[in-house]
Amino acid sequence: MSRRRRRHARALLAVLAVLTLVLGGCGSSGKALSSDTTSTCHSGATKLVFWAWVPGFQNAVDAFNRSHKNICVDLQNVGAGTTEYTKLVTAFHAGSGAPDVAEVEYLNLSGFEVTHSLANLSDQGASNLQQVNTPALWRQVTQGKAIYGLPLDSGPVSLLYNQKLFAKYKLPVPTTWAQFATVAAQLHKANPKIAIANFWPEDANFLFSMMGQNGSVPFNWGGGKDISINLTCASCMQFADYWQKLISSGEVTTVPDNAAQEFGLLDSGLVASVPRAAWGPKYLATAATNTLGDWRVAKLPQWSAGANVTPMWGGSSYAVTQQSAHKKEAAEFVQWFTTSQESWKIVSGAPSFEFPSDTTTLHSKRFLNQSIPLTGKQKVEQNFASAATTLKPINWPPFMTYVSNAVLDEFAKVVQHDETMGQALQALQKNLVSYATREGFTVRQ
Repeated sequence: MSRRRRRHARALLAVLAVLTLVLGGCGSSGKALSSDTTSTCHSGATKLVFWAWVPGFQNAVDAFNRSHKNICVDLQNVGAGTTEYTKLVTAFHAGSGAPDVAEVEYLNLSGFEVTHSLANLSDQGASNLQQVNTPALWRQVTQGKAIYGLPLDSGPVSLLYNQKLFAKYKLPVPTTWAQFATVAAQLHKANPKIAIANFWPEDANFLFSMMGQNGSVPFNWGGGKDISINLTCASCMQFADYWQKLISSGEVTTVPDNAAQEFGLLDSGLVASVPRAAWGPKYLATAATNTLGDWRVAKLPQWSAGANVTPMWGGSSYAVTQQSAHKKEAAEFVQWFTTSQESWKIVSGAPSFEFPSDTTTLHSKRFLNQSIPLTGKQKVEQNFASAATTLKPINWPPFMTYVSNAVLDEFAKVVQHDETMGQALQALQKNLVSYATREGFTVRQ
């Protein structure tokens, strides 16, 4: 696939995300949302501009505006992910034009930290909120005692599998990756047209998160100019060799995840399972017709029997920018938005379906008893809530835009069968070390 076509595939993914129910870190129309902010604001309130792209957030913003006489929040959707980040970078460089509050995915947060573009929320009384968030997510938004955003959602990864297909071919639900490979071979022998899973290595967030489950530490950055980059460790190569065998044998497909092509394979019964974050079933639910009700969620297979390690794929924080002239009011809104039960009753339901960082919501009966048509009567949130207690998020470097593009380019060769997973990781290691060095970092390997 050419670079142009790869970019086109990514564009199609973004377009599809607009048409689906999405979570933090996913989906946008790229157009500003029309809002009815003025009807819920009190006269004389301090106006804040809030950039975010998740459907349904306007309902939470309206609730905040009605209950806070001194603050008026204007929600604006200026585009999702990279589209928004590009506008943020432009505003930061220009010295004006940034919002008061912005949605920033965890893997991109450090890039804004290192440029001193975000306000330290510990100065605004956010330190006492650590206890209401899961520890793994708190580590994603802090550097030492500094707090650069507040968590809202997360993406613990489980195995989404087609129960009817597994029953038809008498497949056990695997608990280890070794067993997963055995099941893959069993299915391929019974029906070579069906793949055990879809595995798309061109997504940096997914790739490194899955690598981390095996004990790999791709990056280690604690602020400053020292960074560790290690993509060729023993566990890294074990991970690469494992998935390469499945790719080479045709036992897994390698189409873009959360896109129409993958959804088509899943709903037509040509792919039997997929590692998916907590937001994944809700994506597929919007596209499934033939297999609605056939899917179930199980604990993700482990690299060692008895282990209990969960990758985290996706999720967003909400940060106050240094340009905000109203940091106190902005911090008040962010704290309400990410931790209040009034907010969570809104954003954890349709159409936002955010998976909670807030421990009270995460363990509430209202949340845990939810079910969706895709997975029948199974209360899927119970599985993901359990997985959320064993999250192992990645320590992201402060140049993830470059990393993501490099992964996309390098692992496209794997998808095209021009390179192996191991070769791609070795090439990526050299690329990222060279880039980090040029940018003035002291790199440990």
